[in-house]
Amino acid sequence: MTVTELDSRVETAIACLDLPSKVALLTGSDSSGLPENTSIGLSRLRFSGGPSGLRGAEHADGGIASLLPNPTLLAQHWDVAVAGEAGALLAEEAIPRGVHVLLGPSVNLHRTPLGGRVFECFSEDPLLTGALATEYVRALQRGGVSACPKHFLANESEFERTTVDSVVDEKTLREVYLLPFEMLVHDASPWSVLTSHNRINGISAPEHPQLVERLLKGEWHYDGAVVSDPFAASPIAAGTNAGLDPVVPVPDGSWGAGLVAAVRAGDVAESTIDEHLRRVLRLAERTGALDGESDVFATSRSGALRRASRSVPDAPLRRRRLRALAAGGMTVLTNPAAVLPLSGTESLAVIGRHAVDTVAQGGATARVRPPHVVSVADGLVATFGRDRVSVVDGVDVRSGPSCRSESARDPASGGIPGQAIRSAPATTAEITERVALAASEVDVAVVVVGLTSEQETEGKDKSTLALPGQQDAMVAAVAAAARRTVVVVNAATPVLMPWLDLVDAVLWAGLPGQEAGAAVAAALTGEIEPAGRLVTTFPARDGDGPAWSTCPVNGALVYEEGTAVGYRGWYRHADVDPLFWFGHGLGYTTWRYESPALVRDLNAVRSVTVDVANTGRRAGTETVQVYLLPAANSEPVRLIGWTRVHVEAGRRTRVRVPCDLRAQRVRDVSSGSWRFLRGGRIMIGRGLGDVRTTLWWGPESD
Repeated sequence: MTVTELDSRVETAIACLDLPSKVALLTGSDSSGLPENTSIGLSRLRFSGGPSGLRGAEHADGGIASLLPNPTLLAQHWDVAVAGEAGALLAEEAIPRGVHVLLGPSVNLHRTPLGGRVFECFSEDPLLTGALATEYVRALQRGGVSACPKHFLANESEFERTTVDSVVDEKTLREVYLLPFEMLVHDASPWSVLTSHNRINGISAPEHPQLVERLLKGEWHYDGAVVSDPFAASPIAAGTNAGLDPVVPVPDGSWGAGLVAAVRAGDVAESTIDEHLRRVLRLAERTGALDGESDVFATSRSGALRRASRSVPDAPLRRRRLRALAAGGMTVLTNPAAVLPLSGTESLAVIGRHAVDTVAQGGATARVRPPHVVSVADGLVATFGRDRVSVVDGVDVRSGPSCRSESARDPASGGIPGQAIRSAPATTAEITERVALAASEVDVAVVVVGLTSEQETEGKDKSTLALPGQQDAMVAAVAAAARRTVVVVNAATPVLMPWLDLVDAVLWAGLPGQEAGAAVAAALTGEIEPAGRLVTTFPARDGDGPAWSTCPVNGALVYEEGTAVGYRGWYRHADVDPLFWFGHGLGYTTWRYESPALVRDLNAVRSVTVDVANTGRRAGTETVQVYLLPAANSEPVRLIGWTRVHVEAGRRTRVRVPCDLRAQRVRDVSSGSWRFLRGGRIMIGRGLGDVRTTLWWGPESD
């Protein structure tokens, strides 16, 4: 359907409705979306939670669904194709279940590692986040399902999130927190956008005319629907006049009859109601809900195939692909003696509560019901054989009981044989003795530690990056007794590592989804190279970094670091180095960079080329990263481009890295315009902690 045909159909539908009928379609019918109106051929518009799996009806049990690796782990691929694959997979599952709108992706940033919902977001960098989210949205919508990027705007923490006032200067908003949304609107045209609960500079997000009506819909020419975060209903006149389209999901709440009365009283123009309804009906048509078909799987007029076959979350092909998505994004943090990859013939002691009760996803509304979760212990037993693996339960990691049921165990493995599990002892002294004995009897001790949904969850931020329980003591005890110690960290957000110098290797495994243990085994043995690169900066101590606390003062959370968020602030201003830099990751080979060159014009760097040689003994995937460090001390370093390349052992290739112009501009607040940065260093390398070559550009090199 052409744009003209779409608009004509929408206008015809609006003309058929009276005011109460129009308003009824702007208010959530229940917790799962917007109501139907058979007189205009409108089916119920169904929403589902996301972004790592299809939750089904929002805030309800949506049934069994594939559980993908969490967005941070997907982002560690630094590959837009991977983000697109995730979007396509979710569309494939959404369509046969009648879902029209997936509430995701989350494109807020990792401003502070304490953020409880950081695990749902891609990265701390706006350009990387925007690029990944763009392909995720494109793929989802190619499948006929609307993306609903969230949360618009400045929702980087959970503490008092429904009332907190995020105080952010205009330059920072424009250059950092708005950039991913700007990229999405211009490059992917999402069919809907979700607002946040919080206030921005004193004004509630759903009723913020400067951001919603003037910027999003006006300056950016966004033609989709702006949806309220569930239960973040806005005052009638303020929200309606500010640009909020439907309110979800509060049937007959503050809108409904109240909005009809506001129109009749002259507080809201009926033309405003028509514009909101126009956007909602446009969303419905694009997703096939305005077809007049009772069968939600019918072919939509937007051309998306709705009569898709039901996907099977535990089908062999699906399982293999989810395993590869998880393993390929895992990151080798340290491996100085090349203990990894394991040969597959070693005897192992697999130690820790996260080994037997592996955490596959974050908490609260992000949760989905997977067909199973393969534990790390199950995965390593299946790979190495039961005769070469002993499994030792570890110290308690939760203050409450685990929410994982035995039915979530991997049916293919039959579970871990009972004789291979030793129960967790009652005291730290006893567990130290048990794990030390187990570690001393094998070739390699694999200790699995991490966080749980008590730390990584919606609605609550962390107060420390320390591992819960006595996990640090457990790692130290293993390292003291074992011949070789490998630590696997089962967490999405940074943790402190006081034992780092005591162990032989650390694999950052993230929240790997339903195939968790199988993916960890593939990564540890090198069957799949863990070629991930970090997407957030890891502090060495609590309190380090450009932004830390998530607690507002007198209701206000001031973004004092400005544009120097994450690695930007660490590189320019921090007195100490982080534990691991944004972009860090070792893989299983070594690299040499040579002969860099720039392609530029008067305004910006268009691309960088460099020779990349694989100097190791294994084929590998490298992520070539390009950063601009402006000459002006007031401007922080920023990522401007990256490229992934696969190179066989002993070979070299010429790599071209396109550089995004949007990351090379700054906002002139006084004139309300953009200008390009001129002058500075172009740094090329494997992350800010491993810059391999530097070029000058700008006036100094003209």
